[in-house]
This record gives sequence, C-alpha cells and structure tokens, in this order.
Amino acid sequence: MKLTTKSWLAILCVFTTILYFLSLNNEFINFDDDIGITTNPAIKDFSVEGIFYHFKHFTLGMYMPLTMTCYVFLHKIASLNGSAYHSFQLFVHLMNALLVFQFLKKLQSNEWIALLVAAAFAIHPLQVESVSWVAALSTPLYACFYLLGLIAYLDFQEKNTKKHIYW
Repeated sequence: MKLTTKSWLAILCVFTTILYFLSLNNEFINFDDDIGITTNPAIKDFSVEGIFYHFKHFTLGMYMPLTMTCYVFLHKIASLNGSAYHSFQLFVHLMNALLVFQFLKKLQSNEWIALLVAAAFAIHPLQVESVSWVAALSTPLYACFYLLGLIAYLDFQEKNTKKHIYW
C-alpha cells in the first residue's frame, strides 16, 4: 500500500502531537504566564469592551492584541486549565507545519521536499519554547499569519486576480 501525501501529513501531525504530548499536562509558570494570564484580570472580561481593551493596551511591555484575545477566549472556555492553553498552542503549531508544507508546495512542485521541510519545522527543537510555554503564543500566531500572507501572495502571483486574493 502506497501512502499519499495527505497520509504522510496526517502521520506528521500525529508524530508531532506525540512529541509534544507531555507538554499538554504542563501548568502555568511564574515567568510571564502569571502576569499575562493567571493574575491578569483583563483576560476574564469576555465582553466586546473587554476584547477591545487589548487593542488599546500593552501587556508584558508588548502590543499583542490577537494573542490576548486568544487568551480571553481560552479563559472563557477553560478558565485557568493549563492543558487547554497548551493544546491550543499545539494546534496552532500543527497548523503552521501544514502551512509550511502548503507554502513550499507552491514554491516548487516537489511535494516530498515540502513534506520534509514541514517535518523539520514541526519537530525541530527550536519550536519547543514557543509550543510549550503559554506566554509564547504570540510566536506561533505570528508564524501562522506570516505564512498565510506568503501563501496569499503566491496565489496572487499565480492567478493575478486582485479582487479574489484580497478577499
């Protein structure tokens, strides 16, 4: 039986999840997780004003409204259950690995090269901090939007139809 590229991508996601599985049980740590999440009253406000608060204020000396909005939603869903936050970060990391594959497949036609690079991205030790440390959610989110932007640019170059790509 010959496996398709989609099967290999599924295997990559499962393998990456196994690698990071132990981090899903991690608690919050007292290095930015406390100030940004556990003792931050602003993430408890699920109102429109509460969400827009993060678009007007800095947290931990950084302007990161999307990250803080994710924390607001996660807090609404799971309160301060660390596993939910870690699971979300792993989900974003897996999505980024798939986006790396998609981006490289658009750059060149060899799917196996794209798969190998996506695998290297998914399991590389440099990713551990941004996936396993809750306060580092801004890094995988940044990568996600950056990769989506690169893919949209390549789509624009391919199709050359401005209205479709802008939407």
